[in-house]
Amino acid sequence: MANIFTISTATHLLQIEEARHQLSCEADDNYLIVFGHYRDCYDQLHGKVDPSSWTEVYYFYSFLYFLFDDRGIPKRYTRIYKRCLYMFAYGRLLRRIKKWGAIKKLFTVNILSNDIYLRRLMNEADFERMVLFDDGSSTITLADKIDQQVSEGNNPVVINEVRLPEAVTFFSSYRIKLHRPGDQLIINQFNLQQRKIKNLDNFGEKVYFLGAPLGRIYMKPDVYLTVLRRVSKYFKGHDVYYIPHRTENKAEIDEVEKIFKILTIDAPAEKILMDGQVERPAILASCFSSGLVNVSAIFSSTERLKVKAFYLNSEDLLVHHDRIRKIYRSFEMLDHNRIEVVKDY
Repeated sequence: MANIFTISTATHLLQIEEARHQLSCEADDNYLIVFGHYRDCYDQLHGKVDPSSWTEVYYFYSFLYFLFDDRGIPKRYTRIYKRCLYMFAYGRLLRRIKKWGAIKKLFTVNILSNDIYLRRLMNEADFERMVLFDDGSSTITLADKIDQQVSEGNNPVVINEVRLPEAVTFFSSYRIKLHRPGDQLIINQFNLQQRKIKNLDNFGEKVYFLGAPLGRIYMKPDVYLTVLRRVSKYFKGHDVYYIPHRTENKAEIDEVEKIFKILTIDAPAEKILMDGQVERPAILASCFSSGLVNVSAIFSSTERLKVKAFYLNSEDLLVHHDRIRKIYRSFEMLDHNRIEVVKDY
C-alpha cells in the first residue's frame, strides 16, 4: 500500500521527513505532492526535495506558474479561465493518485489550509488513516475547533469545509488535548533531524530573533516595533540579528533594521541551524514562532543553545488573544523547560 504526503513549504518538508521516520513508513511506497501556489514556493522546494527519497514527487501547480509574474503576483486572467486550469490540474492529480493504488495513510498539513484543492483532496481521497502535522501553531487552533464541534454534538466534525474522519492522528510538537476517543497524538521528537546535525561545536555568542509579520496581523505596526525595542533593551550588550519571515516585506524589514541587524536566510531556520550554514547563536528568540519549538527539540541534546519566547501582553494584541495565550502555555509545558517564556522585559 502507499502513503501520500502533501506539503507547501520547506518547513513542512522537515515535518514529513520526521513523520515518515517516526511512523516507520520507510518500507512503503511513499508519494510526495507539493502544493505551492506561488513560484517562490516551487523554486524553494524544488531545490530541497530529494527525488530519490520518494517513490514519486508530484508538483501540483508546476505547469500553472505562467499565470504569475516573476514576483509571484497573479497576472490578469479571467476568473473562469483560471478556475478551468486549476480544475484540469486537480483532475490530472486524481488520475495520478489512482495509479498509485490503495492509500494507507494521508499525511497532510492541518485542515485549516487555505488551499481549496488540498482540502478537496482530503475530502475525496480514499485512505485508511489521516495524519495531520503542524503548520506553525495552528494545530492548537484546530484542536480547539474540534472541541467546540464535539461539545455541540456535531457528527461528523466538519472544519473549513473538510469532513474529518472519525479518527485522525496528530503528529505535532504541541501537547494538544484530544477530544474524540479515536484520535491519537504522536509527539514530534525530531529524532531524525537530530542525527543530521553537523558539528555541534559551531556555536557563537550571537542572538538570533525569528521575525514574523505580527505588525500586519496581530498588532499595530508601531506596537510591534515597540516590542522589538524592548527586546533590544533586554539584550543590551549582545550582538542581535533579526531573521525576517519569508512573508515580511521590504518596508517592514527596513523599519526593523533601525533596531536590529538583519540576517536573511533562504531556508527554514531549523534547516540553516542544523546544517551549520551560519554560525549558530547562543540564544534563539522570537515572540511565539513555531521555529522555537522545533529548534528546541532538534537541539535538545546540547545546552549550548538557549531558546526564549517573549511574551506579548493582551493590550499589545488586536486579535487572537486566547490562541496566543495557549501557545505560550504550550511552550511552558514542554519537557526540560526547553523554552523560557520571558515576561519581564
